[in-house]
Amino acid sequence: MGIFGKSAPYQVILEPFDPLIGFNASFCSPNIETLHMKEKFSSFKDVDIAIKNEAGQQVLTCHCKGGSFTNKKEFRDAQGTPLFTVRAMPASQVKQGFEAMDGTHLCTALKKFSMSAFRMTISLQNLVAAASNAQSSEHSGELELECKGNWSGTSATIAVAGTDKVLGHITESMRDPDGGKYDGKRTYTVAIAPGVDYAFMAALCICFDEAYHESTK
Repeated sequence: MGIFGKSAPYQVILEPFDPLIGFNASFCSPNIETLHMKEKFSSFKDVDIAIKNEAGQQVLTCHCKGGSFTNKKEFRDAQGTPLFTVRAMPASQVKQGFEAMDGTHLCTALKKFSMSAFRMTISLQNLVAAASNAQSSEHSGELELECKGNWSGTSATIAVAGTDKVLGHITESMRDPDGGKYDGKRTYTVAIAPGVDYAFMAALCICFDEAYHESTK
């Protein structure tokens, strides 16, 4: 969990977004949402990540085929209904594609490198803004996001590219989401701004963690 090793030395401000940002307005809360994620093995071949809210309720699951985060990941709601998938794009070591369950392309995540930071850029077709007919908004249509964490392991933020508008802040968590003793498994927390699709943000958090670990092997 190298990029999530310490708390940020400053307070991250999570202002509400209007219009909404993400795939599905049903997952956009009017309040700041904090999600806790922890991997668990569901079989010898597959891995699940349980995604819970502050109350300890499981709100999402990420099912990783083949026991590896580099394989196809399927995100499901609290009832187990599939929402979307994430997988490496063909012939690419640095791109991941998000797809609706009918195969419609939703967004692309691209990992990048620099001497001071590890970054991932996201090209998102902002479906919730389009659905609300917010055509005049700066957040309607295609939206560029950036997820950035430094190599020394301090923090990671997800923001609108080129701005200080933060959608989410990711940290390592020493708390077990199930209330038990911390067992060393990959466990992390993402705080999400009001008006941002928390299922989409949970997926970005997992993809960023995966991309970082693949790059530092």
